[in-house]
Amino acid sequence: MSTMTPNAQLPRQFWYFAAPDRPIEVRVERHGAETNVDGALLVDVSCCHPPTTSYGGVRIVAPSMLRYDETVGLDLRCLDRDLSLRIAAIVRTIRAAETPSSWLTGCVFAEALPIDALDAWVDAGWLTRRSHMRHSVLLSASAVWEGGRRTPEIELSDLGYGGFCVRSTTPAAIGSRVQLQVNERDCQVKLTGEVRWLTRTPEGYLVGCMFTGTNMSQTVNKIIDFYKSIIADECGPADAEPVAAASAASRPGWLTMSRWWSREASS
Repeated sequence: MSTMTPNAQLPRQFWYFAAPDRPIEVRVERHGAETNVDGALLVDVSCCHPPTTSYGGVRIVAPSMLRYDETVGLDLRCLDRDLSLRIAAIVRTIRAAETPSSWLTGCVFAEALPIDALDAWVDAGWLTRRSHMRHSVLLSASAVWEGGRRTPEIELSDLGYGGFCVRSTTPAAIGSRVQLQVNERDCQVKLTGEVRWLTRTPEGYLVGCMFTGTNMSQTVNKIIDFYKSIIADECGPADAEPVAAASAASRPGWLTMSRWWSREASS
């Protein structure tokens, strides 16, 4: 019978998300006669540390369509010239985004990605890291903030098992509590959280919250399933999740980037 080695380092999945106000450009280097693609934007990166049977992958919004199963070089760039990252990857998923001539493209890495290289981007504020995946949703809600202030119209923009993010026209105090009521006809649920970060956007504010309630997984799953059912009614079940991602990736005010992101502090 096998036994586990004491203090063995078990694999752990991490997700890295592009900050909404600091876009990361991706140059896609192609082989042969194919034309390189400039101007793609990073959505998120996933990796397992230490690596197991998979090296992880990346999602980008590209201005032109790549080929399925194509091997490419991904060159990540930002305004900080001290940061650079290049890795080989294989195209695995391609979906049309809402923005004309743009494609939500998923790639798996063809080589191991050093986690310390990604952490350098986190430390510089270009990426955020978390251990729970965030799911993009676009649902109406209302909020009651600590102290009794009410926001009757607010948008729940993403959530995961660790917390959620809302779009608000007014700011919130870091460390304050909030009770969110999702007001969709077939999805009436409450979320309670603590404000962990705040970001100004052209439309108002992004407010990231960590759950303060316990056993939130059932509530989170209910919201995600409800949102997928809306998308499935519009485009079919097979495309529900990819289309939801593409929709979020192409909304105004987000620099055409996905809302599948969060701060590590709200994990």
